[in-house]
Amino acid sequence: MWDPSELGADLALWLDAEDTNSITLNGSRVNQWRDKSGNARHVIQGVSSRQPAYVANSLNGNSVVRYSTSQEFLETNTKFGSAAQRSVFSLNTYTATPQYQYVWHMESAPDTGAALVFRAQAAFSDWQQNDTISWADGYNSGRPPRFISNGITGDGSAAIHGLSLGSQESQLRINGASVNARTQLTGAWPNIARIFSVGRDTQSLDGDVAEIIYVDGIISTTDRQKVEGYLAWKWRLTANLPSNHPYKLAPPQ
Repeated sequence: MWDPSELGADLALWLDAEDTNSITLNGSRVNQWRDKSGNARHVIQGVSSRQPAYVANSLNGNSVVRYSTSQEFLETNTKFGSAAQRSVFSLNTYTATPQYQYVWHMESAPDTGAALVFRAQAAFSDWQQNDTISWADGYNSGRPPRFISNGITGDGSAAIHGLSLGSQESQLRINGASVNARTQLTGAWPNIARIFSVGRDTQSLDGDVAEIIYVDGIISTTDRQKVEGYLAWKWRLTANLPSNHPYKLAPPQ
């Protein structure tokens, strides 16, 4: 079956929880999740109380990294991602609490940078319950989130989240299907290299992360569909793909 290594030089980061050779444990906790892209952008956590758990045979028989407190996170020890455009795929779950859940983020300071955040609870301002939010630099100075869409529920089910962050527009797809943006601001994303984190030191994900694939630039439609098909077939989630998806009935080769 096709896999992300075939994306070549555009593949910036690849984390795969099913690959036990990429996981280093501290007991049952993960202190290093090694990058399979060849770029050695491993995510690490040296503090035991902030290490997520490694759970075998969890998602359709495959292993996951499980986040269960607001302070669990793994992060790179080097900065990258200076391209103003990027595409990030995460296969993960959400639960109904806490109200903010960071799946991944690249921030130079809180709320400045790029992030994928799920709001699980009641609305305020322009954020509503079950929103997915991402933003560019300047959120702290009063600018609204760059991209808001809804359609995710915190029911604990696994889904493929594909977020393309472009110079003029962004696009979220869930299980290969486009999710319309309620708010869509224009303007370039920051082109400053930053630390990449899975989870966050506050308001971290309450759920499982199975795989993350980070691609420099806006991924082509052909390659995007291959990533979606690869993830769906590997993690036994093909039922979630749209009926017209090219890899609904057979995996990409």
